[in-house]
Amino acid sequence: MTDEQFDELFETHDDMYEQYMVYITENADGDWPICNGDDVIEAAECFYLFEEFRDHWIAANRDWDAEADRNDYEKQFA
Repeated sequence: MTDEQFDELFETHDDMYEQYMVYITENADGDWPICNGDDVIEAAECFYLFEEFRDHWIAANRDWDAEADRNDYEKQFA
């Protein structure tokens, strides 16, 4: 998946925004204090840690894509 494909997915699926806010909550450091939900929303609106989230999400789902492709390949021999 390319960055552009991820961006399109992010724009079209509301659950991606929720995953992004969870990522912010779990990975924020001292440069942007997260004390409550309003802080998370503000950080997300400013795209805080967005590139890191994109890289994390693509890497985490790359393995799944490879596994699915391998399963499809193996099915042709069954």
